[in-house]
Amino acid sequence: IKVQAEILYTKIDSNYISQKANILLYFERDSVSELLQIGDELVTQFACDSIKNSGNPFEFDVKTYMARQQIFYSAYVPIDTWDFAPLIISKSLNAYAIAIRNYLADIYRKNNISGNELGILSALTLGYKADIDPSVQDNYVITGTMHVLSVSGLHVGVIFIILQTIVRIPPTNQRNRVVKFLIIAAALWLFAFITGFSASVNRAALMFSLVQLGLAINRRSSIYNTLASSAFILLLIEPNYLYNIGFQLSYIAVFAIVYLQPKLENLYYFENNYLRQIWVLLTVSIAAQIGTSPISMYYFGIFPNYFWLANLPIVPLSSLLMYGSVVLLSVSPFEFLSVWVAKFEYWGVWLMNFIAEFVGKLPYAVTKGISISGFEVFVFYIVILFLIFFLQKRNALYLLTFLLFISTWAGFMLVQSFQTKTELVVFNSKKAPVWCLRHKKELLLFTNNRDDANFTLSGYLRKRNINESVVVTTDSAAYSTNFFLYRKPFARFAGKTIVQITKPEHIEMIANHPFAVDYAIISGNPEIEMEYLMQFCSPKLVIMDASNYKNRIENWQKELAELDIEYYTIAEKGAFIVQF
Repeated sequence: IKVQAEILYTKIDSNYISQKANILLYFERDSVSELLQIGDELVTQFACDSIKNSGNPFEFDVKTYMARQQIFYSAYVPIDTWDFAPLIISKSLNAYAIAIRNYLADIYRKNNISGNELGILSALTLGYKADIDPSVQDNYVITGTMHVLSVSGLHVGVIFIILQTIVRIPPTNQRNRVVKFLIIAAALWLFAFITGFSASVNRAALMFSLVQLGLAINRRSSIYNTLASSAFILLLIEPNYLYNIGFQLSYIAVFAIVYLQPKLENLYYFENNYLRQIWVLLTVSIAAQIGTSPISMYYFGIFPNYFWLANLPIVPLSSLLMYGSVVLLSVSPFEFLSVWVAKFEYWGVWLMNFIAEFVGKLPYAVTKGISISGFEVFVFYIVILFLIFFLQKRNALYLLTFLLFISTWAGFMLVQSFQTKTELVVFNSKKAPVWCLRHKKELLLFTNNRDDANFTLSGYLRKRNINESVVVTTDSAAYSTNFFLYRKPFARFAGKTIVQITKPEHIEMIANHPFAVDYAIISGNPEIEMEYLMQFCSPKLVIMDASNYKNRIENWQKELAELDIEYYTIAEKGAFIVQF
């Protein structure tokens, strides 16, 4: 169980020394550790390790990500090495927020909202996503509607409208306006507090607070000034927000909606009021998608092709559910009322889930495996900018510039497609051996744990634009194509011979078919001696992966050094990559 914790005190000899430091803890799972909640204080002992990356190609940079949260160390906490503190030293604000959130979620449960409907409603209204079924969440990701489950401007906007309706203080003088501002701002930030102070909800709460402040002092400002001011204030408070994905997407989406949506709306005018409202909603969705697509593809590697179709019913429905949840929480003491509101909420969420699932299962609902660089994100935004200028000004120069950037990018991608290389990659994976042979978009994957391999290879597969792979396990006897030849335990690829040894019997198989070996991959912690292995093959390089025990690797290193055989240790150096 992974948790972020704060070290309060360190015991040295018999003295407790106050120490404030963040750490990432991995608790061995049992019935007690599963009861851990935010705000719990523990007494424990552990050995700290510096957080570091695995060194796998195109992996997520967890070291930098955690460092930006001021977390530099991690530790494993086994069973029976920790206990709850006998005296609570302090109660964090997060603990109070969680308590309020749990109390409100219990109201949903008491009104017979459960299962997927409870998970989605809790995420939509309380910012709590732990109860969402992964398959249901995938439907929202595929359809480009995940934003409705991430508390942000849409949700804060609904709360703001409700507050404007409820707080009916006549704006006859500045004192009344200031009082109204204080009430609304306090309520908005209370909502932000309960939902976890995410970057997107902070942005929305601050922007609406600034708007209300402007009304209080009888000054109206440009929406762009409000947007910039809120970003400046948040970055002053927390500079690392600049690297927060939610912060980036939130501000880009709002800017795109404010700037692009009116231009898109003016492209066509509907006489019918209902069609006009649908058109407005559609242009809002398109504007937000245009603005966020480059950076979304950069981070997540997908594009929801039917975002416009899914957002059209889901956005207004989610707003209705927000209003309904406020009513439900308000009338919860009156069972004869709350039961009917709860039915509306339950079936409303059910309908929203159904729409997300239906659209997500349509043919070509999502484009996956997109891999773009930071430079390409920049090019995308330049292209979008010049296309907007052309549509607005109808100037041929903007069109030519747009086409120039498109042509340059297409040429760059064409050159990259011809630079196809064959390569051997042995990944840094502790749970199970993971290595592969790649020729263009064909991949031969060697592993016994596909789930762990999928996690380890995710960045690599996306960057190499590989959607499918053939899996070879230690039980596989043989496999061959025009580019790969595998006959246990040998693999022949690009003129190189590779042998994988996961058990002592593999040495006997090598002895029966001795020939020159380029790479010997030792994995799965086999009980072998290097001197005995070298009697039957003399590899140019011995690769010891991270699935071997540390003490056994150290013994092998000594043996190989004495035999003057070159070796590569994955756990120390990261993934081994060689291109042919």
